[in-house]
Amino acid sequence: MWIALSALAFIFFGLQMGFAYRFYQWAKAPQTKGCEQLPPLSIVVLARNEGANLQKNLRKLLAQDYPIYELVWVDDDSSDQSPAILAQLAQESPQLRPLFYREKKYLGKKEALLWAIPQTKYDWILLTDADGQPASPLWAKKMMQARPENGPGLVLGFGPYLPENSWLNSWIRYETALVALQYFSAAHYNQAYMGVGRNLLYHKKVFEAAAPALAASINTPSGDDDILVSAAQNFPIHNCLDPKAFVYSAPKKTWRSLFRQKRRHYSSSEFYQNTTKWMLALWSASFLGLPFFCLALCFGPFPYLALLWPLRILIFYRVWQKTLLTLEQEDLWSQLFWTELFALLYYPFMALQFLRKKPSYWK
Repeated sequence: MWIALSALAFIFFGLQMGFAYRFYQWAKAPQTKGCEQLPPLSIVVLARNEGANLQKNLRKLLAQDYPIYELVWVDDDSSDQSPAILAQLAQESPQLRPLFYREKKYLGKKEALLWAIPQTKYDWILLTDADGQPASPLWAKKMMQARPENGPGLVLGFGPYLPENSWLNSWIRYETALVALQYFSAAHYNQAYMGVGRNLLYHKKVFEAAAPALAASINTPSGDDDILVSAAQNFPIHNCLDPKAFVYSAPKKTWRSLFRQKRRHYSSSEFYQNTTKWMLALWSASFLGLPFFCLALCFGPFPYLALLWPLRILIFYRVWQKTLLTLEQEDLWSQLFWTELFALLYYPFMALQFLRKKPSYWK
C-alpha cells in the first residue's frame, strides 16, 4: 500500500511540476506583437436590465482613444429604464449606436449575439459586458495592436475584479488569476479553449465560423465565449497582457452569489474539447491529490516523501510571483498560502454543487 501511495504522490508531483513549467514559461514570455495599423472597430456590449451600469460605465467606453469606432449597445429585451436611457444618450454621442432586440425566446446572450453582430459596421469586434470598466482610454487600441499581423484572428484579454478589503474579494481575485493563468498559457501553446466575454476581440470571420455552433446551442444559456474561442482554432489567437487593456468589473458580494456564478460557468465546460477537459482534470486531480497523499505518507515508512508538497508550494510561489506581477495583482502575494490552502476545501465542495441541476440564467 505504501509503495502505491508513494507512486501516486510522485505522479501527482510530476504533473504539478509540468503545469508549473507550462505556467512559468507563459508568464515570462514576451507578449505577441501584432499590427500597429488601426482599422475601424465595433465595440459591442450585450446587456439586459443594466440601467445602472449603463449610466455608470458608458462614458468610459465612449472615451476610448481610437481613430474610428462605434459603440454598439445591444439591449436584450430589457424591462428596466435602459431603453429610455439609451435613446437619450444616443442623441448626445454620435458614436453610440443602440440596438434593441425584442424577439427573445431563449435564456442567455447567444440569441442577441447572433442577431447583433451581423449589424455592426466594421469587421473587428471588441466585446465587453455592461459592468466592464476599461483600465484606460487605450483599452481598444492596445487590444487591436495585439491582433494578428495579417488577416482575421482572435485576441484574449484579461478581466480582473476590483479590489476590496474582504476575504471573499481576495479569493475571487485569486481564482480569477488562476483561471487566467490556465487559459493564457493554453493559448500560448496553441491550445486555447476559453476567454472572458468582458474583454474579447475577434474578427467577423471568426464569428461566422462560430455562428453554427452558437445557433445549435441557443437553448443553452452559457458558453458563447468558449464557442467563439473554439471556432477560432483555425485562426491565429493572441494574448493581450498590457495593463492598459484590462477590463475591470465589480466582484460578487456574497458567497451565495459566487456559487451561483461558478455553477453557471461550469456548465460551459461541455463546449471544451476532450483534450482540454483532460488537461483541466489532471490539474485538479494533481492539485487536490498531492497534499492528501503526502499527508498519508507521514504515517508510513517513507515520511520524508511528504516533503513533496512543501517543495511544490515553494516552486509554485515563484510561478505565482511572476504571474501576479504580469496581471498586476501583486497584493494577493501576501495571502497566497491561505488562499491555496482554502482551495483544497473549496474545490471539492464546489464539485458537489456541480452535480446539481445546471443553472439557466441570462448572465
